[in-house]
Amino acid sequence: MAGYTSGNFGIGRIEVGEPGKPATLQLLDGISNGNRGGGGEPEALYLYGVDAAGLILHSGSRLIIGDLNVYLWHEGRWST
Repeated sequence: MAGYTSGNFGIGRIEVGEPGKPATLQLLDGISNGNRGGGGEPEALYLYGVDAAGLILHSGSRLIIGDLNVYLWHEGRWST
C-alpha cells in the first residue's frame, strides 16, 4: 500500500463513539506538512485498516471531514 500514500498522513483506524455512546469527531487540516499541491488543496488522510476496519462509526456518531481528502482501504482497494 505504499507508493502514492508514502509521505502522507495515514493511520490504522478511526473509531467514533462507542456502542450506546454516540460522539462527533471533526478532522481539520490546520498545518501544512509540505504535501499540499500548488493549488493549496488539502492534504490527504489514509485509513489503512486494522483488523479489516479503517473506520468504525457507531450508531448516532458523526465524522465531519470538511474539505479534507480521506481515503479508506476497503476490500483490497482505496475508496473515497
